[in-house]
Amino acid sequence: MLLSYLWDDRFGDIYHIEANYLRRRGIPGRGSWFTSEALAGGGALVDIGAHAIDLALYLLEFPAVTDVSGVTRSVFGDRSEYTYLDMHGTEGDGAFDVDDSASAFIRCGDDTTIALDIAWAANRPPTTDVVLHGTEAGARLDLQTGELTIFETGATGAPHFADSTITTRENNAHRIEQRRFLDAIAGSESPLAMPEQALTTQRVLDAIYRSSADGTGVALESKPLLSAH
Repeated sequence: MLLSYLWDDRFGDIYHIEANYLRRRGIPGRGSWFTSEALAGGGALVDIGAHAIDLALYLLEFPAVTDVSGVTRSVFGDRSEYTYLDMHGTEGDGAFDVDDSASAFIRCGDDTTIALDIAWAANRPPTTDVVLHGTEAGARLDLQTGELTIFETGATGAPHFADSTITTRENNAHRIEQRRFLDAIAGSESPLAMPEQALTTQRVLDAIYRSSADGTGVALESKPLLSAH
């Protein structure tokens, strides 16, 4: 539904996106391969942050990313007194040497920006929402419930705010994704994502880790990709 509004140009020019994926207590199996840098390559950022970055860039039609500044942290995972609530997976007996949260700011060549907030564990209400800032309207999409809210302002009759909440019917997202993938292979549907876009997401992930390690922003040089539409 969000894409329909996007393709109908209801939002005008989208200039900023907030991408949030925060769990209150949801470290996936402390001590398992999930929390081993040697096996997983990273923590919360590569696990759930990759999806948030990919979606935000997709909604912006994958512009060239020019600058990335971020911080990755391990706040909860290595605590012996960590409270087990809603943990994904089974606890192992290995080490915890990955990030469990990350914050980043991503700037693109067309001056669009992304604010990223990711955490396996945090002392705050959980959220999986994406917020769009557009010149004509804005939107908030809850990825967990599928609820979409459109924020508009009008002057017809009298100046007013117009907020519309849209609840979509429940669908099996993984099944739809797999069907679309197979249809694209068969040639009956055009691909929604290209390898170059996945590479851009990976480069942003790497830049966030480098920015955190170096304590400074990281400049990227890349060419804009074909429209995700």
